Amino acid sequence: MNDEVLTIKLTESDVNLIMNALTFFASEFDNEGDGFTGALELHDDLFEQVARHDDPDWNIDTEPTEIAEDVMFNAGVTAREQVK
Repeated sequence: MNDEVLTIKLTESDVNLIMNALTFFASEFDNEGDGFTGALELHDDLFEQVARHDDPDWNIDTEPTEIAEDVMFNAGVTAREQVK
């Protein structure tokens, strides 16, 4: 499987149709109760990209865990500085 990132131009309606299909797929064909995790994660990724495509503060290449790690680290630094 190739994990190369592709840039595909779609209308918002196209993306909504894809997200609806992913939700249907995950709910209708889920025999093991895991919600076809990959389909639901892709749905959430598409949803976020459509919702935030015009947000100047959002960097699509930054993982949420990276942001959380930075916030946690900075909180620790601030706390240590306040103790001093």
